[in-house]
Formats: sequence, structure tokens, C-alpha cells
Amino acid sequence: MPEFIEANCIQCMFCWIYCPDSAIDIDTSGDKPIMKGIILDHCKGCGICAHECPPAKKGKSALVMVREEK
Repeated sequence: MPEFIEANCIQCMFCWIYCPDSAIDIDTSGDKPIMKGIILDHCKGCGICAHECPPAKKGKSALVMVREEK
């Protein structure tokens, strides 16, 4: 499943553009849309969002894939 690390997010919205399941939670109440997290009920864990997320801040991406433990 994708894990959102807010401190690394540059608000590029690539995750929202590429997500096939509309699982990216976006706040549109302000001047610019802001990525707030992942809606895990919609996410199928494909990893496209993490793949498209640029490693901008300190060379780290805001979205990383983590193994979901049972």
C-alpha cells in the first residue's frame, strides 16, 4: 500500500493525475489543490502513484510503497 510522507510532498499532483482509482485525497478549498493523503478504501495498491512521485525534497518521494502486514 502507498504511504504518504507529507514533509516530502511538493504538491505536484502527479499522484492524483495518474491514480486509476481516484484514491488520492485532495483539498480544493484553498487557492491551490493540496494533497492530503490516500483514501485506502479506494486504493488497490498498484503503486502507480509512488512510481510517478518525484523525489524532490532531500531526494525522497512523498509516496512510498510499504508491504501491508496481516
